Amino acid sequence: MIRDVRDGLTHVRDETGRLRAVGVSADGTAASIDKDARLRWATWERPEWIGFAVCAFYEAGAAS
Repeated sequence: MIRDVRDGLTHVRDETGRLRAVGVSADGTAASIDKDARLRWATWERPEWIGFAVCAFYEAGAAS
């Protein structure tokens, strides 16, 4: 379970950084990643948190 959470957050962080770097807005980034992550990890218990994570990574500059 911890590995799944780590992998999910790593994906969200990396995709946020990639989209931010090419000029996608925070809202656009959140919408894109939210849609992709919900398909990829359909069993996530609290998928509404994806957008919160994207916003946090976006504001932090999605630093690795």
